[in-house]
Amino acid sequence: MSNNSIEKVRKKAGKRSSSTSEDRLLLFRESEKVLGSFKSSFKETLDVFLSDDDGFNRLNRYDIKDQIGHGSFGAVNRCIDMLTGEEYAIKEFSKVQLKKVYGYSRFSHFKSESDSFIYNNDISSYWHVKNNYEQNNNPFFYIKEEIDIMKKINHRNIVNMIDVLDDPNGDSIYIVLEMCEKGALMDLDLNKIATPYSETDCRRWFRDLMLGVEYLHFNGICHCDIKPENLLLSKDGILKITDFSISKMFRRDDSFRKIKGTPAFMAPELCFPEGNAVSCRAADIWSMGITLWCLRFGCLPFYDSDIVKLYDMIKTKEIVIPQYISPSLKDLFEKILEKIPEKRIKLHDLRKHSWITQDGIDPLITYEENVMGSTANSTRNFDSSSFL
Repeated sequence: MSNNSIEKVRKKAGKRSSSTSEDRLLLFRESEKVLGSFKSSFKETLDVFLSDDDGFNRLNRYDIKDQIGHGSFGAVNRCIDMLTGEEYAIKEFSKVQLKKVYGYSRFSHFKSESDSFIYNNDISSYWHVKNNYEQNNNPFFYIKEEIDIMKKINHRNIVNMIDVLDDPNGDSIYIVLEMCEKGALMDLDLNKIATPYSETDCRRWFRDLMLGVEYLHFNGICHCDIKPENLLLSKDGILKITDFSISKMFRRDDSFRKIKGTPAFMAPELCFPEGNAVSCRAADIWSMGITLWCLRFGCLPFYDSDIVKLYDMIKTKEIVIPQYISPSLKDLFEKILEKIPEKRIKLHDLRKHSWITQDGIDPLITYEENVMGSTANSTRNFDSSSFL
């Protein structure tokens, strides 16, 4: 967490920062609104208090520890829940930076109903939220979709959101997330080849990734930015998908005319000037294939510092698959990196692929088992207007 953010919250807290830890824990309990309609572990905290008792930085019930990363809008720190002793990651968003980057672009270029946010499973709710935002000019709206998506999901292979803290009078919004102690699955360096994983390890990680994406798609969510950097490992070695900042929610139609992403991982159909709607699910599957390529070979299949040339490579250049990999993995690459989205392998066929199941010896859990309970955890009808 940045020193400036801590100082701003400290000024807001004023004399309250001198209270004892016991008093503050009571205050934290009173300030938190527990939401029982989906994941009982999730909280949204409508006010933020900072104290520095015993020389430690504390944000409500969380002891703030060392910085473990940095996002586009602020720092990511390790933190400890003072009530439970659990370790989490706390991600900071600067409201000023959110305004600068997003502005009113969230409301531009909607070409169809599926390009809009879906609240309360009723598209009219989107306009209510939009109008409410414009009246209040609340930066929280810029990350509201990311938060709403994370409220909606509860899966072993997706990073769990624990808490959201909004400081109404300060610059920061904080999201508390499940801690993934082993960090990103792979750090890609464009100047050298990363240490590749064996096929056995790749299969293990890819199976986890596939189950997480299958669950997301079942719940009407496309990630839109699948890449090794957004795949974290827990201390138990479980792969978990993170970063839903540009994800899309959909109902029956997953077609969008505008999908953002990391250029080197974008599907060919996204590399054309804005035009025809494309399937975000098919685009996710392509990104899964590029990610698997990175894990197995330690590099990208397509790259150029000139983005126009990169897009041209993705659209037209055929992939040359090394001969030393197994025939079944070669077949999977040919199917998942199919440039025509309608011909690209679908998740229901991917889960039965011989490389995934080792020729049927090690099948995945069933589709029903993988998505079971997601309907009960759905928050389509949750009203989060308390932040607006």
